[in-house]
Amino acid sequence: MIRYKNTGVLCLMFTLLGCGDSASPPPKEDLVPVTGTVKIGGKPAVGIYVSFVPSGSTKGQGASGVTDEKGEFELEHNATHEPGIAAGDYQAKLSKWILPDGSPLPKDTAPHMVNAKNLIPESWEKGSGGNTMKVPPGGTKFDFDIPEG
Repeated sequence: MIRYKNTGVLCLMFTLLGCGDSASPPPKEDLVPVTGTVKIGGKPAVGIYVSFVPSGSTKGQGASGVTDEKGEFELEHNATHEPGIAAGDYQAKLSKWILPDGSPLPKDTAPHMVNAKNLIPESWEKGSGGNTMKVPPGGTKFDFDIPEG
């Protein structure tokens, strides 16, 4: 009887040990404020998804934001959802997906599943076209004016 009791306790201990969070949290990043505006053809652009992806030797999670009715955005850290991003080098990627009829892409819908079109030129969507950004230790503001077409 004691043998079964000890075996049960050991099984319970091993089970509880396996219930912990196995993934370690991302390393703490010192975040700095980054804001900006996006214009298309000189006019404020609403609903543009702005993403800063680390490049070169810059490590970390990057950050993203969405433009408001004035075309303004504020980056939010991708892992912690706190305002800001770590200083370093980034590729800025911009996108705004719409359905073939011109209506907005529904939340949680993959663009390729509904033949959505990106209103932003491919060079800005993919992070090329001269959109390498350097975020200084004190933070900064970036203004993007994308040509129409």
